[in-house]
Amino acid sequence: MLQHPAYAQQVVEDGTLPTRVKTTDNLNFTIDSINNQNRLGGNLFHSFKEFSIPTGGSAFFNNSTDVVNIINRVTGGSISSVDGLIKANGNANLFLINPAGIVFGKNTRLDIGGSFFGSTAESIKFSDDVEFSAIDIAKPALLSINLPLGLQMGINSKTIEVKGDGYTTTSENINNDGDVFVPFIVTNLNGLRVKSGNTLALIGGEVSLNGGIVVADSGRVELGGVNQGLVNITNLNTKSSFLDYKDVENFGDLTLSSLALADASGVGSGSIQLQGKNISIKDGSRAFVQSQGLESGEKIKVNATQSIEIVGTDLSGNLDSSLLTETIGTGNAAEIAISTPSLLLSEGARIITHTFSPGRGGNININASEVLQISDLSSINPSNETEISTLSFNSGSAGEINIATQNLLILGQEVSSATFGIGNGGDVSVSTEKLTIFNGGVIASATLGIGNGGDVEVNAKSINLQGINNDNFTPSTLSASSLAIGNAGNLTVNTERLIVKNGGRVDSSTLAVGNSGSVTVNATDFIEVTGTVRGSVNPSLIVSSANIVDESLQQLLRLPAIPSGNSGNVDINTPVLKVNNGAEVTVRNDGAGKGGILNINTNSILLNSNGKITASTQSGEGGNIDLDVKDGLILRNQSLISAEAGGTGNGGNININSSVIAGLENSDIVANAIKGNGGNIKLNTSGLFGLEFRDKLTIESDITASSQFGVNGTVEINNPAIDPSSSFVKLPTDVIDSSQEVASGCSVNQGNSFTVIGKGGLAANPQEAIVDVNFWKDLRDFSTTNIAKKTSMQVKNDSPKAIVEATGWVIDKQGNVEFVAQSSNVNAGDSWHKASNCKGEFTSKK
Repeated sequence: MLQHPAYAQQVVEDGTLPTRVKTTDNLNFTIDSINNQNRLGGNLFHSFKEFSIPTGGSAFFNNSTDVVNIINRVTGGSISSVDGLIKANGNANLFLINPAGIVFGKNTRLDIGGSFFGSTAESIKFSDDVEFSAIDIAKPALLSINLPLGLQMGINSKTIEVKGDGYTTTSENINNDGDVFVPFIVTNLNGLRVKSGNTLALIGGEVSLNGGIVVADSGRVELGGVNQGLVNITNLNTKSSFLDYKDVENFGDLTLSSLALADASGVGSGSIQLQGKNISIKDGSRAFVQSQGLESGEKIKVNATQSIEIVGTDLSGNLDSSLLTETIGTGNAAEIAISTPSLLLSEGARIITHTFSPGRGGNININASEVLQISDLSSINPSNETEISTLSFNSGSAGEINIATQNLLILGQEVSSATFGIGNGGDVSVSTEKLTIFNGGVIASATLGIGNGGDVEVNAKSINLQGINNDNFTPSTLSASSLAIGNAGNLTVNTERLIVKNGGRVDSSTLAVGNSGSVTVNATDFIEVTGTVRGSVNPSLIVSSANIVDESLQQLLRLPAIPSGNSGNVDINTPVLKVNNGAEVTVRNDGAGKGGILNINTNSILLNSNGKITASTQSGEGGNIDLDVKDGLILRNQSLISAEAGGTGNGGNININSSVIAGLENSDIVANAIKGNGGNIKLNTSGLFGLEFRDKLTIESDITASSQFGVNGTVEINNPAIDPSSSFVKLPTDVIDSSQEVASGCSVNQGNSFTVIGKGGLAANPQEAIVDVNFWKDLRDFSTTNIAKKTSMQVKNDSPKAIVEATGWVIDKQGNVEFVAQSSNVNAGDSWHKASNCKGEFTSKK
């Protein structure tokens, strides 16, 4: 509540213009002109020392009906307190400026034919450079024949306050569970109100509606907090009249509290503009435009140079603080446009558009250059969620949601578009540097009717989805879903880094007849899907699915026991994919529909600690898994790649292209079925480690494609062709260097021996497996060399053929490999246990 100094409740002219004020009871005042000396063209000017109307009183401007603008200034330095009727003849616009401030009480009424401008401006400017000033009255007042151009606000301009008891509504609009599915109806519009198609503008250093109501039926409401600068008036006397703040130097605060209402509803086009430094809408207060006829609503435009806060509900907890547009006619609902560095929604507040007709719902466009935070249920009524949403309840489509911000933080609340009727849901688009969704927060589109759900697209440098709402177990989610006949929309995520943790989800699903949409995730750095909901087995997910839900939810949402829609596809493109600690990347169908296709293109995949990549169906055709992994696919600690089918469904196919595939610690690749046929598994890899094909699952790491009652699937493992000769090292043709001989006493036919066990000194080939290092040991018994005994040795004189290097190989009939050379018939030497002689021998054993 603003505090003001005492003010007189009377209307008194200041004598600077031929204004005449008459009263018989100091309660009701009649204002006219002496011989029209204060009129110039269509403009009529008045100047007051004081202008205050007591409760139940009136101020009647007795003007000619051909007057276009009644322009009034208050110069005495006291606040104007208005708690009665302001009336004028004809269709004239009425301007009231008082630099000292203006307070409109709850009994204030307007009975004028044109627009009303109330301001704490110092002067009104005209197009011929004439300025009608309320602070410089020493000079004779200059009057102008031209239209007013603008309101000149001084430094630290004073406040305008509108007081009241707040709006009331019908019982149908009050729903204790926080959901309102009927048009909003206001049952009292007592306050400042202009006639249809006109503008109601309040411009002060600060503007406060404390339970106050301002209404411009099918017209325009302008509320602006301006401390210094020129507020331009554009297109005065036309339906497109509006205020332009481009020449404002400093803005002031704007507050709507205690069920305050700004309303521009009607059969024509209505609009609202809120402008200020810090804008606060609280205690169930609302800015509201309802399109009721053929014309479309225009816009609710909210601009703040520092912050916008929309917070809380009324004291009952049933009426939320909100920006709200609706259509109940054939025209479209007004859009909502917000521009601010910081936007905070909390404690049950809403930004929302509805269509209850063939008209289209309004779009919501938000530009919060620094931060947008959506958090906290209503503390009075916890069933009241905080949300940004567009909803359709008829044949008109829901509006779009477009959000651009540096940081988007959603804590347990939601951004969503949904259809409950024939019309389609709206698309949801988010662009941000950092997206954080915790505690069951949601960005989603959904269909609960015949119409299709909208698409969801999120563009962010980093995305972090974590946890669930502990009250209703809703996971933190990016979602596009179908709960009825219509198909779910597609979900696209473009980011550098995506973390889905502790039950978070990236999810397109169907629970009914409609098909689920596709999920596409593009992450230039990495994707990590990890963990489960704490205390449960519900995993973190990237998923497109058709799900069976529990019976209570089926009854609540009128869902079938078994969904018949098809699952969509999941496409993932990222350098690194990690799926850990029970998390899952999957396409799934629990009903009769088809499973989707799971495509992953990446440099590396790590599945660890029960991480899963799966495609499953119950009775429809199994989903397929296609993995294109440039470097390596690693499965550890009971991880799983599976394309299984339950019931009569056939197992899906698994196709993996990867340089290396390793499965360790009971990790499996499975394409099994029960009554249907097993799926096919095809692996193209240069290295397969730890995994073996088996007919059934074991405690080892298995590859299996079986069916319990149907035909088993196939497993195909392809290794790139390897040239056997690549394992050989080319040796020089001449293995003897005569210059390096140790002794020359023995000829080639003498009985020396040279023996190599294994590879000996041959160079290792890098493509061959590492083996133990060979060693040499002389096994001859030299103990007899000390015995004085004459030993004779017969040396054969046959000249043996020289030993040469093998130059090729052949396979004999038994499958053995034999090395061959150009030379043959090499004589075997004596046993290496014989005494040495000069006869040479080469033996190679492997």
